[in-house]
Amino acid sequence: MRRVLAPGRRLALNISRALEYNPYIRALADGLERHIGVEAGNSMRAPCSFGDAEVLRSLLVQAGFSTIKIRISLLTIRYPTPAAFIHGQLAATPVADQMATLDENGREALVNEILAALHGYIDDDGLAAPYEIHVALAYA
Repeated sequence: MRRVLAPGRRLALNISRALEYNPYIRALADGLERHIGVEAGNSMRAPCSFGDAEVLRSLLVQAGFSTIKIRISLLTIRYPTPAAFIHGQLAATPVADQMATLDENGREALVNEILAALHGYIDDDGLAAPYEIHVALAYA
């Protein structure tokens, strides 16, 4: 990315924080690991595997960026029907083919386990789970 930016131009990116800050992703990954396998769980954890701000800063410096600013941003995953959202999310991920190998009872058991793990983030309006990211700005 640094190579293609003109001098003085800015890079902006966001990276998911570590899994401990993203309970929705953690619940999906843990459920997938138990119902499909370790590889499926790890593929869901991958977006949160680069959540250390200082490692990110170091890589940006090594790539030649300067004036780097990293901040934490808190988002909320909000959806009125959590089970439908989880079914849709899993159907749109790299594990969709593996999900298709589960029968209806297996899919429902997985979604119910994820919902149980997220019970503290479900209110009268549905799912309201925190999702934390690092937003990085760096100049070429």
